[in-house]
Amino acid sequence: MGFLTRPLSDRARRYPEAGGGLFSTTHDIFRYGLMLANDGELDGKRYLSHGAMEELRKEQTGTTHVNYSLGYHLRNGMFGHDGAYCTDLSVDPKSGMVAIFMVQCSGGDQWAARDLFLKTAAEIFPK
Repeated sequence: MGFLTRPLSDRARRYPEAGGGLFSTTHDIFRYGLMLANDGELDGKRYLSHGAMEELRKEQTGTTHVNYSLGYHLRNGMFGHDGAYCTDLSVDPKSGMVAIFMVQCSGGDQWAARDLFLKTAAEIFPK
């Protein structure tokens, strides 16, 4: 974890960053995923416009084609965001499935475990 400023509890000089340091609960990540799966709405309130959601689900990497939108991965018909140590939020906009993989692993095969989890979840959760 060399890319995180220590101490982790220092709220005066340590700020959230996409590359390491955003902390949340599974419940909050699930609610965020529900908002993404519901085209930007949650509990009857719109947080992101339909146009913004379309941009989040569209590849934004030009000719590099690395399957990323605006900070979200795009793979197997799903979009979402994964963390440095294999946490993952994936949303299937067609079925409405929200899959959350909450692990802390850096052993090398963590992405294979995540991919198997997502494949199994998609098989179990048809619309």
